[in-house]
Amino acid sequence: DAPGAFLLFLAGRALSGVGEAAFQCIVPPYVEDFAPAAYKGLCLALFYTAIPVGTAIGYEFGALLAEGPGWGWAFLLEAAAMAPFAALAFRLPPASALSARPAAAASLLAAAAPLQQ
Repeated sequence: DAPGAFLLFLAGRALSGVGEAAFQCIVPPYVEDFAPAAYKGLCLALFYTAIPVGTAIGYEFGALLAEGPGWGWAFLLEAAAMAPFAALAFRLPPASALSARPAAAASLLAAAAPLQQ
């Protein structure tokens, strides 16, 4: 039914907003701890630029899909685009390794090495 579907959609968007807000608070200290000193500014600039650019692209992307195959395809395409990043997340060092900053940074860079090829 439409009211139930709307409430489910509203709850999903609210949870997504909480996750996004938490992500925006967690990333800057993570960059501070693990990014090489010469790249900290660049990493933060790319992160903070990606937020509004991604939002702007998302509106256009959603509108194009809504006019074409339907808005539901946006979720399928997003899942396909995020799958490699989800797989990479499983290669990150465990939380226990994060207490030893230099070793964890080396482990993080080693996990990302396949992406540089």
